[in-house]
Amino acid sequence: MSKRDDLVEYTGDEDLLFLDEECFDAAIVGVTERCGQVNTVCYRTGKIIEILIQNGMDDEDAWEYYYFNIAGAWVGDRTPTFLNIYE
Repeated sequence: MSKRDDLVEYTGDEDLLFLDEECFDAAIVGVTERCGQVNTVCYRTGKIIEILIQNGMDDEDAWEYYYFNIAGAWVGDRTPTFLNIYE
């Protein structure tokens, strides 16, 4: 079973919205819940950057791509959320 299938089964929410490319599934942290709002899939930002770099981007291009094409893309109430972990 895929991470996507696991989250849908866990939440019972078949309308969860994932990033199109399944390579980003490795960056999934879980699902965010807010009172009165729909569940959204949560991704770890640092892992997304790692994946972009592994796929041939340099650090600067990866961050630019992330901010413009991923974090900056609003696709409705189910737009995924992104977690920045500062350790």
